[in-house]
Amino acid sequence: MKRFNASLFCLGLILTVGALPLRAQKAVPQAASRAIYGKTVAHVYTNSVLGLRFSLPAALAIQEPHYVDVSLMTTVPGSMFRAKPLNVKSLLAGSIFPVQFILTAAKLPPQLATVTGEQILNDPIFRTANGPRAKVESLGNKTFAYVDGTTRFADNRSYAIVQRGYYLSIVIMYKSKGDLDVLRGVLANADFDWKGN
Repeated sequence: MKRFNASLFCLGLILTVGALPLRAQKAVPQAASRAIYGKTVAHVYTNSVLGLRFSLPAALAIQEPHYVDVSLMTTVPGSMFRAKPLNVKSLLAGSIFPVQFILTAAKLPPQLATVTGEQILNDPIFRTANGPRAKVESLGNKTFAYVDGTTRFADNRSYAIVQRGYYLSIVIMYKSKGDLDVLRGVLANADFDWKGN
């Protein structure tokens, strides 16, 4: 049930505009194409495709990728993603109620490979006209765009960064600022230039 709720929450954040059509694709990838999902061993997540390595707190229960992609297509006027499908891959979820750390990735179309996380979070498919604009925060040697939100059960922070032509979304759900700071520390200590060694 926790994994289902985490997936629903993540998709809810991705789809802040309700008019986006969705299509779930249940195709278990072959071993060669599973590299994009990365792997977690002893709470250390590595991803050779994205050049990413970080350690998660041992208290988090890690859920393995389920290899279900969600295809997004928008017709929202003014969106840089208009008529460009995005296949969102759920890479990692770690949780200990009510704290969750959710990582997803979407390959950007070639013409959008140089956009920033801030541009993505401020795009009309993610931000309503009166919604808060994305802020930026430096963690470690990377700059992340982020937006804060709240639900009935927890606060959340949605980070966005573009890495190797992929839009990475990192959603952190938390109750206390201390929990948020611990998971911010995960990003601050992450190696975003990991070479697979």
